[in-house]
Amino acid sequence: MFPVFLGEQIPPDVLAATLAELDANLQLLEHKFLQDKAFLTGSHISPADLVAITELIHPVGGGCQ
Repeated sequence: MFPVFLGEQIPPDVLAATLAELDANLQLLEHKFLQDKAFLTGSHISPADLVAITELIHPVGGGCQ
């Protein structure tokens, strides 16, 4: 995300690879950790969820949908 915050251009192939890796990691998070739960540690929000969302919001801050 540093190039985005610094206003640097990111080569399209690098951006595509990075977004593909992000998607794979989100799939892992969903299937391995969330499974059928609303939150990481059960039915209520926890510090683990708050830490996860702060990490997951970085691409949005960088302009990614």
